[in-house]
Amino acid sequence: ETGFNCIETDIHWTKDNVPILLHDEEIDRISNGTGMPGDMTLAEMQSYSYHCPQQFGEKYFPTPLLTAEEYLLKCKERNFLCELDMAGRVQDIEKLNDVVRLVKKCGMLQTTMIKLIPEDIEKMDKSIPIFVGVSTAMTPRNKDQVIEKAAEYKKWALKVAISLKNDDVT
Repeated sequence: ETGFNCIETDIHWTKDNVPILLHDEEIDRISNGTGMPGDMTLAEMQSYSYHCPQQFGEKYFPTPLLTAEEYLLKCKERNFLCELDMAGRVQDIEKLNDVVRLVKKCGMLQTTMIKLIPEDIEKMDKSIPIFVGVSTAMTPRNKDQVIEKAAEYKKWALKVAISLKNDDVT
């Protein structure tokens, strides 16, 4: 409808360890509930109405809360590219590995970029090659190191993208 073919979203986990799509750290701004996803089960999260009409108008609301699996399957059905932003939010490396397995299960390894910080990439299971996005600050001073690290990731990853946190790179 809009002509876009790639959707970026943030991943959070519910209390019962279900990866869900949610931009904010808590649901207060975008729902009629309050709290953090990690303090609620999926059923509790889905009991709220998600909307943000002050930002987007009424056209797309109410919007259901999607699990990562529902999102991946909808994107696959529509032939969309996906970006799962998990940069700086991986507190349990097994949750990251579960998301990688989920991407594989949904048949989306070639078309889903998982954005991570280098520390999480170093710890993750590399037995399933993924499209990895490296979220990092790159400056003229550390540019060569960042590019070298990305080349190292390319040895096991399907694809590597560098997602810059600043714009002072020449």
